Amino acid sequence: MVVAKAKAPSEAQYVRKVQGWIFTLGAAVALGDLARAIRTGRTREFWKAVREPLAGRHRVPLEELVPVFEEGFLREARALRMGVPENLASLWLRRYGLAQARDLSETTARGLRALLAEAIKWGEHPEEAARRIRDLVGLTERQARALMARRRALLEEGLPPRKVEEIVSRQARRMLRRRAETIARTEFIAAQNHSRLEAWREAQRQGVIRRDAMKCWVTALDEKTCPICSALHNECQPLDRPFSIGVMAPPAHPRCFTPDHEVWTVRGWRPVASLQEGDVLWAMDPETRELRQDRIKFVWRLPWNGEVAHFRTRTIDLLVTPDHNLAFVSDWKFKRGSRSLVRKPIADLGTGSRIPRVPVWKGRHVDEITVAGRSFPAKPFLRFLGWYLSEGSIAKPPRGRWQVKISQEKEDLRERMESLLRLLFDEVWAGRQAFFIPLNDEALIAWFRKLGHAEEKFIPRELLELEPELLRELFEGLVDGDGSRTRPAWKGHSEWRFREYMTFATSSPKLAVGMFELAQKLGYRVTFAVTPPRTSRFWNGVYTSKRPLIRLYFGRNQFSYFWPSQVSYVPYKGEVFGFEMERCPVVCVRRNGKTLWVSNCRCSMNLV
Repeated sequence: MVVAKAKAPSEAQYVRKVQGWIFTLGAAVALGDLARAIRTGRTREFWKAVREPLAGRHRVPLEELVPVFEEGFLREARALRMGVPENLASLWLRRYGLAQARDLSETTARGLRALLAEAIKWGEHPEEAARRIRDLVGLTERQARALMARRRALLEEGLPPRKVEEIVSRQARRMLRRRAETIARTEFIAAQNHSRLEAWREAQRQGVIRRDAMKCWVTALDEKTCPICSALHNECQPLDRPFSIGVMAPPAHPRCFTPDHEVWTVRGWRPVASLQEGDVLWAMDPETRELRQDRIKFVWRLPWNGEVAHFRTRTIDLLVTPDHNLAFVSDWKFKRGSRSLVRKPIADLGTGSRIPRVPVWKGRHVDEITVAGRSFPAKPFLRFLGWYLSEGSIAKPPRGRWQVKISQEKEDLRERMESLLRLLFDEVWAGRQAFFIPLNDEALIAWFRKLGHAEEKFIPRELLELEPELLRELFEGLVDGDGSRTRPAWKGHSEWRFREYMTFATSSPKLAVGMFELAQKLGYRVTFAVTPPRTSRFWNGVYTSKRPLIRLYFGRNQFSYFWPSQVSYVPYKGEVFGFEMERCPVVCVRRNGKTLWVSNCRCSMNLV
C-alpha cells in the first residue's frame, strides 16, 4: 500500500502560511527608491523601484501542497482500484507546481498603479505616499481604490490625518489578510482537484476507465458572482485537454459559518458542525428559486482567528467569514420578473439589494386524501387535521369506544367546525367545550395514534408535498387552534390597519419544523422564539409545562432589503464550518431563531 510521504497540512495551516507570505511583499521594497520614483512621477522608475525587489517573491508558496496532492491522488486511486506511480511529488511539480504556479504580479501591479495615480492626482508628499504604498503591496486594484476612497472620505469629515492613517492602516491589514485567505483556500482546493485529475489520467493509462472518459466542470456560481466559473458550468473536456479558459481544473471558493448556526435539513434543524457528506438539505434553486432537496457533497472545518461579518436586523442574524456569499435579486432582474438569484460576498453587496426570504413551491394537486383506506375530500380534511394537530387528541374511555376530541370554545369557530366535522364523519358529538368523534375503524384509530401526543405531534410528510392551495387549509387550521391573528392599528387611527400578523406555538419540535416548512411553502418568512418550561395560572387552574414552548412568528415580506450599515465586523476566534452542495448552493440557516437563505458553494469536477 502506497502512502503519502509527509503529513498534509490542514487548510487553516496553509492559510496562515500564505498570510505570513503576503505581509513580506511590502518589506522587500526600498522606501527611498519608491519615494524618488513618486517624486519624479516617472512610471518607468516607479516600476523599477517595485518590480525588481518583488521579482521571485510574488509567487504563492506551493511546496506545502505536495502532501495534499498525494493524499488526494491516493484517495481517488483507492476508489478506482488502480495502481499508484512511485513519485507523486514530481508528478505534482511537473503538472501543476511549475507549469501553473499562481502569482500576484499582474493583480499587484494594477493595485500599485491605482495607488500611484492617486498619490500624483492629490499631490501627496512623496515620503508619505511611498510609506503608504509599501504597506499596501499585495492588494488588488479594486481594493486599493476602495481604500483610497475611504481615506479621502475620512479626511473630508475633518478627522486628524494621524487618526485617518491609523484607520486606513488597520483596514489595509484586514484586506491583505482576507486576500491571503482567499488565495490560500483557492490553492488548497485546486491541489485537491488536480490530484483527482491526475488520478483519472493514470487510471486511463492503466485501462481502469474508458479512453474517452471526460472531466466535467461543476459550479453553482452565477454569472455576476464569478463569470468565469458560471460560463464553464457543465463544460466537458477530455482529461488531457484544458477547459475553454486554459486551466486544467477548477478553483474553489470556500465560505464558512460559525458553529452557532443551524441548517434546515429534511430531518429538521441541525447544527452546522454536525453535518456530514451525504446529508440531504432543503435548498433553493438559484435560477427559479424553487424549493428542492439536495445532497451535501463536501464538508470542511477549520480554525479561524480574525474578523467575521455580523449581518443583523430585526429578523436576520448571520455570523460568517467576510468572503461568504449572500443571494439576492438584482434590480434589473426584479423589474423584468426574473426569479434567478445573483450571489456576491457580503462585503460587496450593494445598498437596497433584495434578499429572498422564501422559496417558490408548486407541489401536487389532489381532490381526495386517502387515510387508512378511507377517502376524504382534500380541503375539509386538511382543515380538520390542522385543528386536530393543534387542539386535538385521541383516547379510549374505560367504557366506550376510541374517540377523537377537538377542544374549542370560540362560538364563531365552533359553528364552522361542527359543519365541517359532520361533512367528514358519520357521527359527531358536540360538547360544551369540545367535539368528540367516535371511531370504529381500527386502521383509522392507528393512524391518529401514530400522530402522537402533544409534544410528539408532527405533520405527515406526504401531506407537506401538496400544492399551496391545499397547504393553506392545513396552515389555517393549525393557526385556528394554537395560533393567533392580529391586525394592529396605527397609533391614534383605528381605521388604519396593518396587514394581518400571525403566530403559532407548540411544545412539539417536530410540529414546529413542519410548521416552518408549511409557512415557507406558503410564502411566509419565519422567526423562532423558545420559552422555557414554566407555571401559568388559568381560569380553571394552574398548569405547569413539561417542555419548552416553541413560538413561530410569521411575516409576509418575501424580500428583505440590504443596507451596509446592518453589517459589522467583529473579532472571532474558534472553528468555522462550510459545505458544498451537489446542485443547489442556496440553503436556509438559522441563528438565534432568525432564518435566512444564504449561498454556499465551491467549484469541482466530475468524471463522465
